[in-house]
Amino acid sequence: MPTKAECVGMSFIEESSVGLPAIGTEVEGVPEAIIDNKTGLIIKEILSAKDVAEWVSECWNNAHSYRSMMVNAFQIQTKTSNWETWSDNFKKATG
Repeated sequence: MPTKAECVGMSFIEESSVGLPAIGTEVEGVPEAIIDNKTGLIIKEILSAKDVAEWVSECWNNAHSYRSMMVNAFQIQTKTSNWETWSDNFKKATG
């Protein structure tokens, strides 16, 4: 999703909750939801459309790499994007 503004990156969190690698731009909350080349791709300004297309093609054609990103996305999401973690972080922030 080539967004230009994203506070939370909820769609990326939803993708990872079902084990899908995500692709998003390097703005606001997106890099907090996608770990570049571990759970998906962060599109930086220096990347062209061709670079992104090549990354998608390489990822799709490399079953091991794609599977690894799927597992990473799901594992990280289940550890960080859940109500228990949110509650713990909220309690820490509010004292």
